[in-house]
Amino acid sequence: MNPERIPRAIRFAVPNALTLANLFCGCLGIVGALNGGYDWAWMMIILAALLDFGDGAAARWLRAPSPMGKELDSFRYSRFPTLGNGQTHLHHGFGTLPDV
Repeated sequence: MNPERIPRAIRFAVPNALTLANLFCGCLGIVGALNGGYDWAWMMIILAALLDFGDGAAARWLRAPSPMGKELDSFRYSRFPTLGNGQTHLHHGFGTLPDV
């Protein structure tokens, strides 16, 4: 399928939607880790990692780089690192579990 045949609005919205879903999953993972839901947190962080791969791949395949996408990626990497922050909370949570 030729990406040029897809309407422009959809082509540019798909990668940005994947990036926002990545941020959302990262937030859910952090909240889950802080509340003791480590299984939930791991699932959200793994899903965020897959979405992180998917947004870049979708932007390249759809030939849809955009200034908004660039800013979203910059925001995700510099101000709210989904994977780094989520993994830190999980590690901290596992470190505070009582010994049995």
